[in-house]
Amino acid sequence: MLNKFVPDNFIVPEKLETEIFRLRMLTTDDVEKDYEAVMSSREHLITLSDEDDEYAWPRKDMTIEENLEDLQRHQSEFLDRTAFTYTVMSLDEKICLGCVYINQSKQKNFDAEVYLWARESEIEK
Repeated sequence: MLNKFVPDNFIVPEKLETEIFRLRMLTTDDVEKDYEAVMSSREHLITLSDEDDEYAWPRKDMTIEENLEDLQRHQSEFLDRTAFTYTVMSLDEKICLGCVYINQSKQKNFDAEVYLWARESEIEK
């Protein structure tokens, strides 16, 4: 298990809201919206991976149950303060627009690594 990413007295931001989207903790309650966003953007997301199509995330045959397992892990990491995954939602919470991942860096001299992906249909807007 990783060490806590931030000290206990650090207040982890709960959300960020703009005129266009809401950024908040990704939870297992988001599984259907997250899965739909991931799979509808699969071809785009694979281009962000260094892996070939067979091993790239998300796999073509990824199930909603596997996605739920990922969300359970991300939610646990957030609550344990070892990593922070935020979902990006439309303001009405009907559409997942993407995710932001804030992880402890594995590289010396860096504290964090930040990754994100956006739903393919939202990229040009």
